[in-house]
Amino acid sequence: MCGILFCKWRNKRHLNNRILNESLSLLKRRGPDHSKLIIDKNWSIGHTRLSIIDPNSKKSNQPFTDKENRFYLTFNGEIYNFKELKQNLISRGFKFETNSDTEVLFILLKYFPIEGVLKLIKGMFAFVFFDKKKDTFIAARDHFGQKPLYFSITDNIIAISSNIKSLNKIVNSGPDLDIYNLYLSSNGIINKKKTFFKKIKFLQAGKYITGSRFGYKLNKYFEPVDLFEDKLNLIQKKN
Repeated sequence: MCGILFCKWRNKRHLNNRILNESLSLLKRRGPDHSKLIIDKNWSIGHTRLSIIDPNSKKSNQPFTDKENRFYLTFNGEIYNFKELKQNLISRGFKFETNSDTEVLFILLKYFPIEGVLKLIKGMFAFVFFDKKKDTFIAARDHFGQKPLYFSITDNIIAISSNIKSLNKIVNSGPDLDIYNLYLSSNGIINKKKTFFKKIKFLQAGKYITGSRFGYKLNKYFEPVDLFEDKLNLIQKKN
C-alpha cells in the first residue's frame, strides 16, 4: 500500500507549496518508508512508499523518473507478472537498474502505447504517468478496482490522489448533498462514479484517464463481462 499524488494548475494563486506538502502528508500512513514531493512551475507529483518489492534499493523510490527527468511515474500496487515482462524487455535490449516492478511499469509506459500496456500487466494498481515535455498524463486504475484513485478536474486544477482527504486538501470541495440524500434514502446505495464531495470523483475499475493541458478523456479498457466473452469466443472456436 503506497500513496500517490499528482496535480497540475493554470493559476497557482490559490495553491501554494504548503498545501501540496500537507496533501502528501495525509498519504504517509499508506507509505511510511519513504516520501517525496516534486513541485515545478505548473505541476507537482508525489509518492509515499511502503517498501515490499526491492525494499532496500533507494533507486526504487518514487516518483520514478529517467535520466533526462522528462517522464515521471507515481505508482501504488503490485504488477504480478513483472518478472516475466522484465525478461521480455531485456531480450529486446532494455536495461534495468532495480529489481522493482515500478521500473518495469515505467519502461512499458515510456516506450509502448497505454492500451497495449494495460493488456499486458496483471495485478492491482493505480498510477499516474506524466510526460513533462508534452505536458500530458495518464492515470489508470486496475481491472477490479483493488487500489483506490480519486480525481478532480476544474477550470484551474487537475488533481489525482489515492486518498480523498489528501485530494480535498487541494480542491477544497464542499459536500454533494444529492449523494448524501441518495445514500440515506436507499440503504447505502451510491453512484460509483461520484463521491460525497462535489468536485471529487472516483475513477472506476478498468478505466484510465488521458490528459493534455486541461483537456481530458475518460477511457475504458476492461470490464468483468470481457472475461466471459473471451471464454465464449474460445468455446465457439473449439466448436
